Amino acid sequence: MFEDKDSQIPVLFVSANDSVANRSRCFHLGSLEFIFKPFSRGEIAAAVTKAPKPQTTFAGMAVLVVDDKIFLRRMVRSCLKQVGLNVLEAEDGRQAFELIKDNWVEVNLVIVDFEMPVMRGDEFIHLALQRPEAVNTCP
Repeated sequence: MFEDKDSQIPVLFVSANDSVANRSRCFHLGSLEFIFKPFSRGEIAAAVTKAPKPQTTFAGMAVLVVDDKIFLRRMVRSCLKQVGLNVLEAEDGRQAFELIKDNWVEVNLVIVDFEMPVMRGDEFIHLALQRPEAVNTCP
């Protein structure tokens, strides 16, 4: 989930439940952005371009999109592929965690739904930050 041992990967949360408590939890976990559903392609693209990267291109970078709604994952994937990003998908936090265990250094950005069955987005990020490979640099 991190590029190297010294830098945390950016995380963007999306949710239909736009509460102060949810936003607070997400930003406490180091989220760059909290996007309220329904969202437009433009909002996702704008949020992705805020991710701190020294490169001028996204070619070769990978994004993990975690959402229980397949149509939203596909919409986000389509938008991200247009700017040259490789996209991995998971339908809940547990599946995402299993995926990053095998692809830890290959993921450069996570876009995660807050509310999902099986494991919520904030629970997934909290669990991912507990891995020994993770360096928690939350603001």
